[in-house]
Amino acid sequence: MIQQGKIGPREAMSIITIMISVNALLSGAIAADYALHAGWLAIIVAGGLAALGTLFSARLMAHYPDKGLIGVGQEVLGPTGGFCIGLLYFNLFLLASALFLRLEADRIALVYLPDTPAPVLALFMTLAGLGGAYLGLEALGRTSLVFSSVVIGGLLLPLFMSANFWNWNNLFPLLGTGISDIIKGGLSLHGLFSEIIILAVFYSSIKISSSPMSLWYQPLLIGLLVNVIAALITLLVFSVPAITENIFPVVQTSRLIYLGRFFQRIDAFFAFFWMIAICLKFIILFFTSNVILAELLKLPYYKPFIVPLGIIVFSLAFLPSDLNQATHLATHMAWRWSGIIAFLLPAVMLIICQLKQPKKQTKQSGKGKGKQDE
Repeated sequence: MIQQGKIGPREAMSIITIMISVNALLSGAIAADYALHAGWLAIIVAGGLAALGTLFSARLMAHYPDKGLIGVGQEVLGPTGGFCIGLLYFNLFLLASALFLRLEADRIALVYLPDTPAPVLALFMTLAGLGGAYLGLEALGRTSLVFSSVVIGGLLLPLFMSANFWNWNNLFPLLGTGISDIIKGGLSLHGLFSEIIILAVFYSSIKISSSPMSLWYQPLLIGLLVNVIAALITLLVFSVPAITENIFPVVQTSRLIYLGRFFQRIDAFFAFFWMIAICLKFIILFFTSNVILAELLKLPYYKPFIVPLGIIVFSLAFLPSDLNQATHLATHMAWRWSGIIAFLLPAVMLIICQLKQPKKQTKQSGKGKGKQDE
């Protein structure tokens, strides 16, 4: 087991809350691609599917409170099967780190720093990832706890301040192109909430409270509300064609706000909090990939991997040719497959675990009877 400190449930929930809430910067536009006016309903469906998958993860980890997800995989599936599952999760977080790094570097360069090359911004974010990973889980948990409410406020407050631009007619028809497209969108978007599996990765490092289910569902519910509110309000401000062509709907909504003649472009103030959340999410994704690799190799330390994996992530980030391709890979491919990996595999492991338990009980009862006969 990797030697690292413990964090409380509040710190753990803050980490997941920030990671899921940051998706609100983009989720409204992607949901509108699937369900048009009902994009916010597709996000609710995706949240319901994620809640079901989270139930399997929570029950699986309750059987092994002293192990993380990688250790549980090796316990349930054996050394070979557990290694394959762990390798799958390692690739998931490594590629997620690279795609997120590319998306946000291009986003910041395009919207706020047009004279700064995206690779330079990606380099600084990578250095932040190296430093954050070196500090470890305790520092990341405490930082997330401090900034979680600030990040949520920074995401929602500018949206509510755009009330003068709301057009309620943009919500209709409420069901968009039909229930089938809403369900299809929910199935495609459930990867929005796949970051909650990080709780399972660090489960052995979390001081579990008397109600462990709240550890899983509280950040999921908060993240779902933030994403739904962001999708709804951006739909009230922009028509569906404008949203589907805009990959930064929350940023563009914030740019409309002005408080008199001398207080304009206040989105630059909120962008400071968005960038903090973006950096935190990248650091946690990168840190998780380091920890998973160390656990796969059964090493007590993950820090020797920080610099090599940082170089790999920076290199992978620029494999997509442009921002559009990176966005397509992240939203139409990564969000689909990450949800399957994050929610389906724990369900399979839970079934296998339940099948193994009666065998263990029969073996233990057989040993007890043998001792009594002696």
